[in-house]
Amino acid sequence: MNLKKRIIKKSLVIQTAIVISLTIFGCSGNDSLSKNSDSVKNTDDKVTVRMITQHTRSDSGKAGVYEAIENYAASVSDKYILEHEAIQGDDIKAKIKIDLAAGNLPDIFYYWNGASDLSSMIEADVLLPMSELLSHPNCKLSWDQFVDTSIFEVKGERYGFAMENWAGGWLANKELFEQYNLEYPKTYDDLVELAGVFKEHGIATVATGSKGGNPGHWLIDDMYYQLEGAEEEMEEIPETGKISTDTYLQALKYFEKLREAGCFPADMISNGDWAPNFSLYNEGKAALIPVYGWQLSAMSDECYERTEIIMPLKMTGENVRDTTGHLLYQNGHGSMFISKASWNESEEKRAAIVDAYNFYFSDDMFQTRYLEAGHGPTKKIENFDYSVGLPIVADLMKFNEEHGLTKGNQMHMFTIPNSTVWADFESTMDEFFSGAISAEQYLEKIQESMDNNYISQ
Repeated sequence: MNLKKRIIKKSLVIQTAIVISLTIFGCSGNDSLSKNSDSVKNTDDKVTVRMITQHTRSDSGKAGVYEAIENYAASVSDKYILEHEAIQGDDIKAKIKIDLAAGNLPDIFYYWNGASDLSSMIEADVLLPMSELLSHPNCKLSWDQFVDTSIFEVKGERYGFAMENWAGGWLANKELFEQYNLEYPKTYDDLVELAGVFKEHGIATVATGSKGGNPGHWLIDDMYYQLEGAEEEMEEIPETGKISTDTYLQALKYFEKLREAGCFPADMISNGDWAPNFSLYNEGKAALIPVYGWQLSAMSDECYERTEIIMPLKMTGENVRDTTGHLLYQNGHGSMFISKASWNESEEKRAAIVDAYNFYFSDDMFQTRYLEAGHGPTKKIENFDYSVGLPIVADLMKFNEEHGLTKGNQMHMFTIPNSTVWADFESTMDEFFSGAISAEQYLEKIQESMDNNYISQ
């Protein structure tokens, strides 16, 4: 990622007012709200809550959220000091890893909630279980306020709430289907017939690929999820250490069949990763796309006008279970986590953390995140206004509600409990998508990585 300028926001706390000055610090497109030496002198005995998010001022889709946090920090300055540092993209991973190694985790921080991402923090026992937060008398949140898939759980413990409902779905270019007098697919098998037509005209049937595993493994996991026993197999990975199963092989072999039929772009590596993958569909070079919510902000007005939402595709054949009512994917895989050490500092610190967490997961903040970037709520909110924000997101939310699509599929990224294994899982996925290795060879490689790098529980 190219480095951009870092905006450092310094909060000057004085007895009668707060004066906020913005200065250019010259680093990576990241924003910080922090005390300078003068403000330290005036904090008296106030505790400080250090919060790290991805909501940067320089990102047009997040600037409004940044401002909301900034304003809230000013409003509570008579009670405690809220320091907000905003870091873009994957840079936040490096920051958190450095802080973890130094024993200085932020009090509240954004991080990806996949088991592989959190494995080191879970092993080090540095995260606060949500049960402790929710039992605090000042906490305004409860389990039943959130949809089930928005709650991150590992080894029977819940550590955070997802911030965003990134409901996925299947989009179709209705102009292409009308042009060639074709019906929308209902099953993955239907893609083979469609490919016979679209290939002749230089059009990819399905826009997907794999670069670092993305978005490829999401599609294969959707196929896998539809097979009997798959969900249980994934959930048991931390205990069994087993990824290579007959069921997962069935999903991989099914994908091979689709690839060999020409259902995907010719070069699935160059058309992998999120941006180039979505560009194919956005530019009318692909008839269909299994889309995930974070991609939708790139949709052009022209693409929106020719897009129709269709039902998620179904698997066929033996060992297939009924997944009617299940979304392709639901809820972002990022959560706001709390440092256990920070929580245990004092009652004053706990009260401040609870207040900041209440604010971040308030109804108003969910509405703000939706208005800014189309982030749907993971919280059950009455009278939520879907009329603002991205039209395609509102359409997806309405479509999912009308068809009773409520639950996202289980994902390997949430169940593989080792970062090295996960890295091998993704890189080897590229080899498989390119056709360099077979489904059997892929499974052999990732199982070998698991055997070498992870001791099952």
